[in-house]
Amino acid sequence: MITFIVPVYNAEPTLARCLDSILKQDYADIEIIAINDGSSDRSLQILMEYRKTDSRIQVLNQKNSGVSVARNQGILHASGEFIMFVDSDDYIEPNTCSRLLEYMKEDTDLVIFGLNIYKEGRLLRTPHLKTAIIHIKNDINDYWNLRTINLGPCNKIYRRTLIKSLFDETLSLGEDTLFVLEYLRNINKIQVINKCFYNVSLDNTGSLN
Repeated sequence: MITFIVPVYNAEPTLARCLDSILKQDYADIEIIAINDGSSDRSLQILMEYRKTDSRIQVLNQKNSGVSVARNQGILHASGEFIMFVDSDDYIEPNTCSRLLEYMKEDTDLVIFGLNIYKEGRLLRTPHLKTAIIHIKNDINDYWNLRTINLGPCNKIYRRTLIKSLFDETLSLGEDTLFVLEYLRNINKIQVINKCFYNVSLDNTGSLN
């Protein structure tokens, strides 16, 4: 099972697109843990409506505490073997799950893939690297090569049992990078895919993104 962790804050215009992109995957063995972080718009109502129609959705509600607290709650409630993070402004491509699981071999600890970055419907850039297998403990240069797409948590699929450190809730900047770095401390084999499966939207300046 893949657990999708979706922190939500004032994402009314984009939330349905985000959830639909996950629920309509060709791989059905998923759960979505959506954490409403004290939204003042209709985000919580939208989440509750979706939960009524699909039992794979779990909704958590908290006072406004920030994205790190929301993601940590998702991790603590996750039951899937694998974890993916999707921000509520963003969405994933069709067939993302099945394609990623093709690369998640028994000895693979992390799969990293590219992103499409949009603003006002216009594709700005597609950060990605060549498809490759990296043994991160063998060569420090491999780490530096990964840095161009390795700062955030959302373009990756993780093994839940290898997540030893949660997001640092005391930080308001750099907590994403720290989480990824802490995960890298516990792993070796990384599969990089040149395909861009994750779509980033820069339109909602008031959201968690």
